[in-house]
Amino acid sequence: MRVSVRLFAGLRERAGTGRLAVRGTFPTHGSVDASLTADSIPLGDVGTLAQTTRPLSGVGSLALRVTGERENPVMHLTGQFADMHYGEMHFPYFTVRG
Repeated sequence: MRVSVRLFAGLRERAGTGRLAVRGTFPTHGSVDASLTADSIPLGDVGTLAQTTRPLSGVGSLALRVTGERENPVMHLTGQFADMHYGEMHFPYFTVRG
C-alpha cells in the first residue's frame, strides 16, 4: 500500500504556522519506506492536541524516516526546537537525534 498525505498545505502564507507531510509505502510484507516531516510547527498547537496540563509554546521541526523490513524497521529522528516553554521551564534552543 502506498500512502502520500500532505496536511496543512499552504499554511506557510500565514505567520506562525507550519507544515506537516507524511509519505510512505507500507506493504504487508517486505520493505517499509516512510517519512514524516513537521516544519515550523507551533508547539502551543501540539500542547492543545496532546492536552498537556501545563502551557506549551515555541516552535519545533522534526524529521522521521522509517526504512527496512517491516518486521525489523530502522528509524532515524532529528528535531530542532526554539524558544520552547513548558510550564515554568524555558529552553531557548535544543536539538534531538536518534
